[in-house]
Amino acid sequence: MSTWPEQPFLAGSWAVVRQPGEVVALDCEGGEPICLRGAISGPDFEGSLATLRGLARLNPELEGLYAALASEERQPLTYRTLLGRGGWEILFLELTGRCNERCRHCYAESSPEQKEELSWAEIESAVRLARRLDVRRLQLTGGDPLISRHCAPAARLAKSLGVPEVEVYTNGLALTETLADELCGLGVSFAMSFYSHRPEVHDAVTGTPGSQRRTLAAISRVLARGRPLRVSLISTADNHADLAETIALLESVGVSRSQLGLDEERGVGRGTFGDRGDDLPRGLLDLDGETAADSGVSAHGGLGSGGKLCISYRGELHPCIFSRQQRLGSIREGTLEAWLDAPLTLGRARSALPLASAQSRLTCGDCRATEALLDRLAPLGPA
Repeated sequence: MSTWPEQPFLAGSWAVVRQPGEVVALDCEGGEPICLRGAISGPDFEGSLATLRGLARLNPELEGLYAALASEERQPLTYRTLLGRGGWEILFLELTGRCNERCRHCYAESSPEQKEELSWAEIESAVRLARRLDVRRLQLTGGDPLISRHCAPAARLAKSLGVPEVEVYTNGLALTETLADELCGLGVSFAMSFYSHRPEVHDAVTGTPGSQRRTLAAISRVLARGRPLRVSLISTADNHADLAETIALLESVGVSRSQLGLDEERGVGRGTFGDRGDDLPRGLLDLDGETAADSGVSAHGGLGSGGKLCISYRGELHPCIFSRQQRLGSIREGTLEAWLDAPLTLGRARSALPLASAQSRLTCGDCRATEALLDRLAPLGPA
C-alpha cells in the first residue's frame, strides 16, 4: 500500500495538502479549491486514487485533479515549484527606490527623496539566482535604475552569465549618450513609460518639468542604436484623452505599434484605479487584429507564459511588482534560495484591512490567479 506524501506537494497545476480527515487541492490556474473528505482522504494513496477515479466519472470537475494525481510527477510545494511552473519568465530587480521623477501614480512610491536601495551583494546574489532559475528576462528597474551605480555592473554580470534578455525599465532622463553606448554595447533592451504628446500633461504626470523632452530624447537614443524597446502608455485621469495623439507622436520618432503597450493606472503605491475598462482605445494598437495589450505583453513586462518574481528595493520578495501586499519573504531575513525552497502549507489568514481589488492592482490575469492562490497558503519559514 502506498501512502499519501507527508508534506504538501504540487502535481501538475494542483497544489495538494492532506490534513487530518481531508485532502484540499488548490487549482493553480485560478479555479475553485476542491476539498475531499471521508474514505478518499485516508492514508492509502492508491485506494484514494481509485475512489477519486470513480467520482471523476460522475463529476467532470474532478477529472483534472485525478489526471494530475495519477500521472504527474509530484514535487514539494514551495515558491520555486509553485511560481515557476512552466519555467521562469521574468525577475524584476528593483535596484533603488530613488527616482529623478515623482510620478503621481508610482506603484513603488519612488521619488528623489527615497534613499532605500539594494547593496551590490544583494544585487549580485539576485542576478546569479536569475541565471540558476533560467529566467528568460531580467528586468532592472526601480525607482529609476539608471541613477543606481550598480545598473551597468548588474547588466554586465547578467549578460556574462548568459541571462537571455536583460531589460532596463527607465524614464530615460539619465540616459546620456555615454551611458547609452555602454548599456547598448552590453546588449540590453529597454522599456519606458510615456504619458502624453503634450509636454505640460506628461510633465504634470511625472511631476518633473522637461521630462517629456528628455524621455523622447532617450527613446531616440535607443532607436538610433538599434536596441529592442518597449514603450508603455499608462492611461491616467490626466492623459486619457491624449492617447491617440500620443501614439502618433511616438510613431513619428520611430516607435512602431508592435513596440507599444497600453494599460491603466493601477491602485498600488500612489496610484489610484479609475476602471475605465472598455473606454481604453485598445484598437489604436491593432496588430493584425490583435492589440499589443491583448497579445499578453503587459505594461510591467510579464508575458503570461511563465513564473514571475520581484525583489524590491527594500529586499522584499513579491510575486509581481504590483502585488506588493503579497510578501513572500525578505532577502534580509534569509537567503533567496531558502525562501524559494521553504515548504508551503494551508493557513495564511487574509488581512482584516480593506485592500484594493486584484483587478485594480494587477494587470495580468495570471498575476490575479497567483495572488488568490497565495492567499490560501503560508510558508513554514526558510528551509
